[in-house]
Amino acid sequence: MTATHQVTNSLTTGQVAKYCGVNYRTVIRWIERGEMKAYQLPGRGDNRIEIEDLIAFLRKNQMPVPLELSGGLNKVLIVENDRAQAQTMAAALHQSGYETEIATYGFFAGAMIDHYRPALVIFDLQTPGLGGIEAVQFLRKNSRTKHLKVLLISDNANEDQHAMIDAGANAVIQKPFQGHDLVNRVDQLVGKPLEN
Repeated sequence: MTATHQVTNSLTTGQVAKYCGVNYRTVIRWIERGEMKAYQLPGRGDNRIEIEDLIAFLRKNQMPVPLELSGGLNKVLIVENDRAQAQTMAAALHQSGYETEIATYGFFAGAMIDHYRPALVIFDLQTPGLGGIEAVQFLRKNSRTKHLKVLLISDNANEDQHAMIDAGANAVIQKPFQGHDLVNRVDQLVGKPLEN
C-alpha cells in the first residue's frame, strides 16, 4: 500500500524536550556535546533526532521510553464498539499511511496499548468497559503512557469538550465526521513534525 503522505520517523528538539521533560535548549546542548545523535536540515540548520536515537539516549540514561516511541509514529489504536464505524476509520487512516488496530471493548484497550505500542489512541466515549475520560486519566498517571496522544470521539454536542481536554485528552472530534476530518486531526497530533 502506498502512503499518501510521509509519516515522520524523526523529531524536533521541541518534541524531544517534551518527552524528556526539559527545555529544548537542554536538548540542543546534549546534541552539541555529542550526548544525543542528531542531524541538521539543509538550509535552515534545525536539528532533527531519529526516534531510534532518542530511544537509545533514554535507555542509556535510564529514562523511561514512552510506548508510542517504541512503536513508531504511524500506529493508531481505535477503541470503538461499533465495528463498522471502527473499520471506516481504519480504512481512512490506512489510505494516509497509518497502521491501525481495533479494540471494541474499553478493558481490552489497556492490554493492546502495551502490546501494539501506538502513537495515538482514538477513544469513543460510548465504548463500554471503561469511559474515555477515565481511560485518559489512567494513561496520564502511568509514566510509560503519559505522553501517548489521545483523540476522544464525542457523540453528544452538549458534552463539555473543555473538561475532556482538562482530563488529559489531546483533542476531541464530534460525530458525525468525515474520514478526511479524522486524518487531518491525527496528522495534527502525530503525523506532522513540530517546529523548534
